[in-house]
Amino acid sequence: MRLLIAILAMFGALVLVPAAAEAREYRWCAFMKKGARICAYDKFSKCMNAPGRATCSRNPRFSSAR
Repeated sequence: MRLLIAILAMFGALVLVPAAAEAREYRWCAFMKKGARICAYDKFSKCMNAPGRATCSRNPRFSSAR
């Protein structure tokens, strides 16, 4: 009986472990006036409205195949 409880507890612990998060690349990058680059925009319009932005361009690491 103890073995069954131990097995069920181990299985329960495995089910509760969160899955690893997948890194996401966004389509647009905002290049800030102070030199930083923030690639966190799905739409060009959102990139253009980023505070402190100097310019926007496509993210070279973005792949639409995902």
